[in-house]
Amino acid sequence: MRTKEIIEIINIYGINVVYVTLEKLHKRISEINSSLPINFTPLNSKEKKMFDKSKDQENFISKKPEIQFLDCDSVELENFFKISDPDLYLHTLQEIEPFSQSNIQPDVIYTMYIFLHEIGHYKQFIRLGNKVHAYINQDSELREKNYYDALNFHNSTQKHRSQYTLTEEIYSKKLLKDYRNIPMEKDADEFALNNLEEALNLYKSKI
Repeated sequence: MRTKEIIEIINIYGINVVYVTLEKLHKRISEINSSLPINFTPLNSKEKKMFDKSKDQENFISKKPEIQFLDCDSVELENFFKISDPDLYLHTLQEIEPFSQSNIQPDVIYTMYIFLHEIGHYKQFIRLGNKVHAYINQDSELREKNYYDALNFHNSTQKHRSQYTLTEEIYSKKLLKDYRNIPMEKDADEFALNNLEEALNLYKSKI
């Protein structure tokens, strides 16, 4: 089933979702500093221009937050994570394992969890009064440290994960654990888990 179809069923949160096709993804991958197009962003491109020019960014309130999500088959989405980030993939499987007996395909459950994680960030943004500056600076020091720790690690190893030494394997998992324990990420994970059953019930009622 396509990710877009799944999300349209479970998106009861009133947020706009911008879908990125596989063709656009392949183009992004070839670009420098590309990232997976699955994320919550507190403002759209038009508002970003306004925010960048604002002289009072701390009080800038966004009215157009959105989630970017990959539009593909849910099996393709799961496989993409499995190949591109094995540690995160296995972590997510462990998180959703209690829901594996729901008679719904694992790739569909996986897609729901990934989407609900981004909704968790959306809820954080709402709690901050839709203030962009407050949201983007939330846990900024922890996020920045983890980013550069991971960047330095990957630059120093320069090899595929399958070739890691035991020490490198352990450190790679530590980086993921550290990231998942950043408060805003941990909160978004908890939101996804706490609302996954409702999403599954919505899905069952529509299929």
